[in-house]
Amino acid sequence: MNKTKGVLFSVLSAVLFGLVSSLSPLAYEGGFNPVTLALMRQAFNLPVALAVMLCTKTSLSLQKGQPLKLAALGIVGWAATTLLLNTALSLIDVGIASTIHFTYPIFVTLGCVLIYRIKISRAKIMALSVSTIGIVTFVLGGTSSGGGSTLGVLLAVLSGVTYAFYMLFLDKSDLAAQMSPIKVNFYVGLGGCSLFLVYGLFTGQLHLSGIAPSAWLLVMLMGVTGGVVAFSMVQLGIKYTDATTTAICSTCEPVTSVIFGTLFLGEELTPLKVIASLLIIAGVLMLSLIPEKKQPVSTEQQ
Repeated sequence: MNKTKGVLFSVLSAVLFGLVSSLSPLAYEGGFNPVTLALMRQAFNLPVALAVMLCTKTSLSLQKGQPLKLAALGIVGWAATTLLLNTALSLIDVGIASTIHFTYPIFVTLGCVLIYRIKISRAKIMALSVSTIGIVTFVLGGTSSGGGSTLGVLLAVLSGVTYAFYMLFLDKSDLAAQMSPIKVNFYVGLGGCSLFLVYGLFTGQLHLSGIAPSAWLLVMLMGVTGGVVAFSMVQLGIKYTDATTTAICSTCEPVTSVIFGTLFLGEELTPLKVIASLLIIAGVLMLSLIPEKKQPVSTEQQ
């Protein structure tokens, strides 16, 4: 039952992240740049996260060692990932950026094997391989039709590396088990928001004027959807399964990016994209059918 919950939460988070990624180009058209978008998305997220914590009587206090862990998670896992991916989305097509970003399950698996010496089952390797083939198919289909730059591709890959760190560190540092998802989101977002504010002021990339009112409303929606809801679901996915399983399930995001890109941005739905989507879905279905026994982890809601 816990594994089913974890897979469900992971897939739902992928759907929401796909929606947020698809809306980013519309925010850029409304006057935002990558730094301002990253800052304001989180700025809209923080009050909602704080309100949820207060309503659920979640303590704001932190235990010894947690501030440093949250700082590492926020700076490398969230802030760097957001900036890299937002910049990539401003340079290359959203479909290409999203699918290249989803090389991160590969880095999660490599981290589990090389750093934590965790044995990955053949079934998981097969599921990951099928999903990865789907992602490569997306990239080949996108680059063959144009709409990409070398820098944008590189930034998208790096965003996959930093997000793999986010998932692995969240899992192996026990933050997902020790703290409620909304509490982790609040402190990670608070640190990331502060970092983006300083970075934006220092580099002169923080621009709040000349932005269309509709773009502000759009970014508010992106902040709450991606920051509060989707990230909480990622943490619940890790809590009920593990980082590798959650990463593989999250490869559904490129599929949703294609759907939302077609609906909102008028992107073409090509046969290659359909084949890639089917491969990714097949990988997730394979994963969900893998029999796996896992001891439930007791959590402390702080």
